[in-house]
Amino acid sequence: MPFTDTTTEGGKAYQALLAKYIPDLGDANGPNSMYAFVSGKMFEKAAAAVTGDITAASLTDALHTLK
Repeated sequence: MPFTDTTTEGGKAYQALLAKYIPDLGDANGPNSMYAFVSGKMFEKAAAAVTGDITAASLTDALHTLK
């Protein structure tokens, strides 16, 4: 997905986050900032999938279940 795409739910969420928190990102708005966004969303989903204590092992196990 191109980082400027607003036709998908992920693209809309990314662009909304930029508009709200860092509207002056300018030329730094590129693949690296999108990778950081996607990494954060993956972490969020993995943390939500953990039952019990959140540990490195439980997060790793949860990441392996994401589809």
